[in-house]
Amino acid sequence: MAAENFWRNREQAQKLIDEANSLRKKIEPLLEAEKRLEESRAMVGLGEAEPAEAQAQLLRELERDAAAFAKHLDALELHVLLSGRHDRNNCILSINAGAGGTESCDWASMLLRMYQRWCESRGWEVEVTDALAGDVAGLKSVTMLITGENAYGFTKAE
Repeated sequence: MAAENFWRNREQAQKLIDEANSLRKKIEPLLEAEKRLEESRAMVGLGEAEPAEAQAQLLRELERDAAAFAKHLDALELHVLLSGRHDRNNCILSINAGAGGTESCDWASMLLRMYQRWCESRGWEVEVTDALAGDVAGLKSVTMLITGENAYGFTKAE
């Protein structure tokens, strides 16, 4: 950005700035995790020279920090898993009954209810866009639009 001719092409400069900001957002949580780990290592080093009572107190603190750090790492892992190009988009999910007659149509309707409840528990909206009823009961096919953050990322393997 400090280069003399960086701002000559504003569109290209803006793309580079956006990409740098995106990369910064990905790197900062990792740097924060590394910093927390180093702080814990330093506490362990300092605690080795302390008396037994102080070591016990420090151990309890480190256990709390370790639990919080594990949650932080889980959140980072989820962020990495959902970092695909389309993962944060909405999704369309279709369920089709197989060659099992009424039972497979019933199963398709059970799957629909299951996915609807699962989406509701995540705070996503579900809209049934197309449904074909079974001959006796259930559904032969159903298509739904799931709207919410990372809906595609969570459902892409379903």
